[in-house]
Amino acid sequence: MSDIVSKWIETFKLNDESKEPLHYELCSDLLRNYDKMITRTIVDYSNESEITRRVTDETERIREDLLRMTLENDKLLENMKDKSRDIRILTDEVSSYREKLTIERESIQDRITEAIRMKDESQQDFIRELKNDKLKLEDRYKLLESTLDMIKESMIKNETNSSYDKGVEGEEELLDIFRDSGEFIVEDTHGTAHKGDCVLRRGGRAYCIDSKKHSHYVPHADVSKLIHDIELNDYDGGAIIAWNAGIYDPSTNSKIKSQIYYKKYSSKPILFLSNASDLPKRSIIALITCLEDYLLKSDKEDSCKNYEKLNEKMMSIADEELKKIETRHNSLQRQMGQNNKERQRWNRIKSEHSTLVDSP
Repeated sequence: MSDIVSKWIETFKLNDESKEPLHYELCSDLLRNYDKMITRTIVDYSNESEITRRVTDETERIREDLLRMTLENDKLLENMKDKSRDIRILTDEVSSYREKLTIERESIQDRITEAIRMKDESQQDFIRELKNDKLKLEDRYKLLESTLDMIKESMIKNETNSSYDKGVEGEEELLDIFRDSGEFIVEDTHGTAHKGDCVLRRGGRAYCIDSKKHSHYVPHADVSKLIHDIELNDYDGGAIIAWNAGIYDPSTNSKIKSQIYYKKYSSKPILFLSNASDLPKRSIIALITCLEDYLLKSDKEDSCKNYEKLNEKMMSIADEELKKIETRHNSLQRQMGQNNKERQRWNRIKSEHSTLVDSP
């Protein structure tokens, strides 16, 4: 111990009284600094092993967390790669579908264009066929009209009956047609002045009907007389029926070209029916009943509906007449076949008997 003391005394000159203030200040300052260091720093030598253990444990925990996070990150990266691969596949599929859609759209557009072109060509062909058919029908009509004129001229030359007898014949035929139809209440007025040949009543309306058996066109004076009779007796309408001729229009003083022609005079509808003997009786009845449609329509309204109704009725009647003709045709065909069989049988019998007569 004395050696240590001696060493401190010798080194720091502790026996020198003049150095004492300095030694005191130095030691005091050193003590203050030491105290400050102690208060600012935790010095725990006894717990160093525990600190080391805890640091080791925390380091291990951090290492394990880091490993776990690394594994999770690897999984996420792998999933990201899978997703990226799926995205690439889906992108390729979308591109493929877009290409197919574009090709299909172009193909559909081409088919539509081709269909429109074919339709236009077909329509043009159909229009050309209709025009050709129209020309053929016009030529046929002209031929028939010419033939009809020749027949009429021949009939005029051989005509022996008076116009009165023909008028009576037409009136009786007309009355029978209307009575048999059951569509009208028929009033025979051919012997009464200014009332035509008969008056038809239907649904509270009355129509004055005049029948003509002229071989030439019915003159406009006869038509004017009918119009006058309708206005005089306040009939709802009327009709002039020419069985074998055309009719003159008194308002234009010209021949009416249509076989069936409706016209209003003083708001009264009148039917002009030319060559009525060419028409079935049912069609004549239907044409008379169509006068009601003209009464239901005002002059300002379009007559298209009237024409459609008339067209429907005439088409229906035409279909029925064609069925009758077809039935008669089939019957005649069967009869012709039967006649051919009979002819062959009798020719065979005749041949057999001729052979017997000629043999020695």
